[in-house]
Amino acid sequence: MNTIDNIFPNNTCERYENCSVVLSPAANARNRVRSSGMIKRKFNEGRNNDTYYTSSSQYLNSRNRTFAQNQYNYIRQGNSTAKPGSSLSSANVYSPNGLNHCAKYFIAQNTSFEYKWVNTTTYSVAIPSGYYTLDDLNRVFKQAMFANLHYFIKDPNGTTTEYYNENITFALNIGYNNNTNLIELQSYRVDKDAFPSSNFTVPTPSNGVATWGVPNTSGLYPQFVIANNSFQSAIGLNAASYPSTNATSTDVYKVATSTFSPGIQPLYVKLYYKPSNPQFAQQGGVNSSDLITRKKYNSITNSSAAYRTAFGGAVANALAYGVPSNGYTVKDKIGYPMKKTPTFTKYSDEMKQCSVTSFANAI
Repeated sequence: MNTIDNIFPNNTCERYENCSVVLSPAANARNRVRSSGMIKRKFNEGRNNDTYYTSSSQYLNSRNRTFAQNQYNYIRQGNSTAKPGSSLSSANVYSPNGLNHCAKYFIAQNTSFEYKWVNTTTYSVAIPSGYYTLDDLNRVFKQAMFANLHYFIKDPNGTTTEYYNENITFALNIGYNNNTNLIELQSYRVDKDAFPSSNFTVPTPSNGVATWGVPNTSGLYPQFVIANNSFQSAIGLNAASYPSTNATSTDVYKVATSTFSPGIQPLYVKLYYKPSNPQFAQQGGVNSSDLITRKKYNSITNSSAAYRTAFGGAVANALAYGVPSNGYTVKDKIGYPMKKTPTFTKYSDEMKQCSVTSFANAI
């Protein structure tokens, strides 16, 4: 009650309008609360990620370059059974943990390409303008083939309402080779040997009359027909037919590889996963608890493998994971017979069976 309000503050920036921003308490307070959460997020449609980052950690995380993200391995191509870091996995391609923010390929104007089916008829595939990945391109292509009934049904009783159904097989495919970083146009031979009628059937329209048939002996190859337009830059191939001819051959499939660098690239960062300790999937040694856990795991795996050789897969699975620690065999089901000893008395020739009287002698 004895304090008099100070009309003129000690800070000169509060007394005068024109002062340095560094000395302004109001400006400093605004700077303290302006964090990354208050910045309006802007996305790049071609990359599907932010266009601005407030720190280097955010930038590295968006590019899947942080150390934590590269401690995981997600196989993209190669032998999935090979242990990462071993010599057998040298040809494997992995990707790190995180979202994929690589740029999609932009097709500026509407374009198209064609394919020639085994009935020697050419069909057009329209590619609208927009951002594309290889999966997007294959989706548009196979939707067109599905609409033209140019596919095989692996299970005659399966449904074929969607082009991505597991019962559907296509003889044409657009793939990507991670070893050469080039796009491949894959064409599979179509005949009775490659697609036997016992396993594959030709789809028929609603009127029940098939528009094409499988060649009996001389198999043909469906072809990609690339026109002279912007689609060439997307796949890295010049205007031509791939394969060049649909003549008969003994090859199961034919592949046409890009002659120059394609515009469409995989949407993931390649990870060279080669830890010095591949058994524990990390660089360097591990603590004792991890080592003991690994020893237990290997013991169960080795025991299951040994039982598989002697008694088959059923016993090996029963003695593996997810069951009681003492395991399970057929004797646990039918029980163990009690021991009995034949005896003869000195007064007769009759044989008697004497059961054990203690539990220690029963096992």
